[in-house]
This record gives sequence, C-alpha cells and structure tokens, in this order.
Amino acid sequence: MTPEEFVSVVRDHIVNANVAEYHELLEHTSPANASDPYWRSLLELYGRLPAADRAVVLAVMRQVASDTVSTLLGAIDGSCAIGLPEGVTLVTSEGQSVLSGSLQDMFLLAEEINESPR
Repeated sequence: MTPEEFVSVVRDHIVNANVAEYHELLEHTSPANASDPYWRSLLELYGRLPAADRAVVLAVMRQVASDTVSTLLGAIDGSCAIGLPEGVTLVTSEGQSVLSGSLQDMFLLAEEINESPR
C-alpha cells in the first residue's frame, strides 16, 4: 500500500462514508426511535431546519471529521504536536514500507481538490 492509497482509504471510509451515514440517519430516523438524548435532540433540531440549514449541519459534520483526520495524520507524520512522548511511524505489514511523512498534506490536498459543495 502506498501513502496515497492509505490516505484515499482513510478519506473514503472515515470522512465520506461517515458523513453519508450521518446524512442518511438524520434524514430517515425519527427522534422517537433515538435512545441517546443528544442524538434525539439533534434529530429534533435537524427536523425543524430548512434544507439550506440542513446542508450547513452536514458541512460542519464533514469539516469536523476532516479536521480530526487531518490532526491524527499530522500526529503520525510528526507535524502536529499532540503530546506524544516520541514520534510515530506508520508502516505497512507487507514489506515494512513507511507510509508516514506527508499523509496530512496528501489528505488536505485531496480534501481541497474534491471538496464537497457547500
């Protein structure tokens, strides 16, 4: 696996798929079916919003997911200090190829190029 493939998989499965799942849940889950009080409150709020404001909620969710993944990749690369006592190196299991080094930059570039419409 190359660093680019790793970033693509992370982006597709963590950012894109999670935001799509939240969108689906927000659109099709009744607040009465939610057992978590925070989720129920969000469903009730989302249900009261006009379409343009619903799009803003989803854009914020995507931005939070993107920021979180970016920070984690930056920590792996060594470009974001999050209090790790020593550096982290991400390697593949096949051949021990080093993936870390510029993962955050690759991720942010992919996000910029393929940015979702807001």
